[in-house]
This record gives sequence, structure tokens and C-alpha cells, in this order.
Amino acid sequence: MQFMQNQANLTETESSGRGNGICPFDPNDTATSLYTNTGNLGNGSAMYFGTYSDFLENNPVFFRPKFVGTDGIEHTDKSTDQDDSKWLNANKGFPQFAGTFDEGNQVFTFFREIALEFPDPLVKKTYARVAKVCKQDLGGGYMNKEKWLSYQKARLNCSLPGRDPYYFDDLYDIYKSGDQYFGLFFKHGADLNSSAVCVFSKARIEESFNGKFKYKDGDMWETVPDNLNPNPRLDN
Repeated sequence: MQFMQNQANLTETESSGRGNGICPFDPNDTATSLYTNTGNLGNGSAMYFGTYSDFLENNPVFFRPKFVGTDGIEHTDKSTDQDDSKWLNANKGFPQFAGTFDEGNQVFTFFREIALEFPDPLVKKTYARVAKVCKQDLGGGYMNKEKWLSYQKARLNCSLPGRDPYYFDDLYDIYKSGDQYFGLFFKHGADLNSSAVCVFSKARIEESFNGKFKYKDGDMWETVPDNLNPNPRLDN
């Protein structure tokens, strides 16, 4: 259930509906949330959540519950597709969410998950990710109206350069200062555990989102050819 409290004395003032996709079932799970009152449909106030919508952690979601704009119009839920692991890959307690941030007309969310595109399918390789959605997203048509149409995700590259880069792929926390994001990363090894702080500018993140898409061709992930990349892009 969702409960609202009086901020002065913390007494319950209202309860409304279920909290699926808003609050994790397990207090030890990572979850993230954002409240923003600018840039949303109908000039309304909206909340964005990254969590699991079920007890067994089979359904990770990045979710915006329905809300009413100042124009009086109710805007429907928006969510990632829980039936498609390319959106968020549910795998043994992953993804794990690190933070969500307001970026004007967009929302960025940071997390780590098991990478579907890793070349060896027998290896459960973790990648750090950033995903974005547009606040003005109206969803798809008919059956897809409650799914994000603007959702994209990209890998966060935190590594020591070299012929064989040393990657820090486990993102545990993220902090924003100005247009810079500071990520706390770990690398878990059999003999050595190490950590790093990597900095990403908003401009570099946007550059990554404007890059080429990937698709799965048989057992391999390939880059989408230029002539098949969507134009205009739905996230712009």
C-alpha cells in the first residue's frame, strides 16, 4: 500500500493503492526515486522509481506512476517492458539501482546489471549503465501506451586504459555536482578487490546516447548500420 503522512506529526493522512514498482519488497534491495515538478506532461509533479515490482526480484522496473497535471488531465503509468530483458536484465539480484537525477526535459537513472551483450554467454558479466527517459513521453500506441517510448541505456566506461583495459564495472553509488556525475565503482577479483571514482560529464553521456544502437544477430551483438538507425530519434 501507499501511505501519505502529515510531515508535522508523521500521522497517516491517506492511503491509496498498491506500492508495486515504487517501494522494494526487501529492505536490503537497492532502489532509487526522484520527485520533480518541472518539465512533466501537463506541468504536473511526477515521481520516478527504479526498483523491483515483485517479491522474487524477477521484474525490475524504471517506473513513473500516473499523475494529474495542472491541466486536470490524468497521465498514465510509464514503465520499462518487464517481458523484455534488453530493457532491464533480471538475473540473480540484478539490476541494482544507484541513483536517479533530473536533467531538464529528461531523467537519468544509473544502475548495474548483467550484460546480455557480453561475448561469453556463460559468464555473468556486470556492466554499469546509465539510462534516460523523456519527461514528455506519451508512450506507444494501444497495448504499449504504458511503456516508455524514449527509453535508452548505455554502458558507463570506468577503466584504466591499455591494450587490455582494467574495467571497474560494479557501480555502487553516484553523485551529481553541476554537470558532472561522480560514480563509485568496484572491481571484485579472486585475489584483489579494488575501487575507483570515475567522473562523467552530462555532455559525454549525451554523446553516448546519440551513438549507434546494437542488435542481436544470432549469438552475436552487432552495431546497427547507419541506414537503419532511427531518424529522427524518438528521445530527441
